Amino acid sequence: MCVCVCVSLCVSHIEVEASVRQVFFAACRCFLCVSQRAKLPSSRPADQLILERQKLDTAREKLLDVTKFQQSCDMKTSWLKSSDDRLQRRAVERRVQATLKQHDVHIRERRDRCVHLGVCAI
Repeated sequence: MCVCVCVSLCVSHIEVEASVRQVFFAACRCFLCVSQRAKLPSSRPADQLILERQKLDTAREKLLDVTKFQQSCDMKTSWLKSSDDRLQRRAVERRVQATLKQHDVHIRERRDRCVHLGVCAI
């Protein structure tokens, strides 16, 4: 809203475009002018603003795609690591069990030989 007090004229303007307001004030020669100005339009054309917004949206989409891909890779990596750890643990357990079984067989053979020779009494 713009209120201009002139020598011979008192005018109240509501929602007047900036260019019309400037022409009026230049012609009016106001003694007192109180105005509340609207936000000036952007100096860049609307097409340029739209293109910048599209570039930002494209960059945001690329970032989201990269983030999703990274999360997918992280999940696959953690799954592969846990699977590999489980396979290694089970392989070690199989080797330990095989070694223990071989040791038991060896002890049984020695015990049988000992009993066969009559040195040991069971």
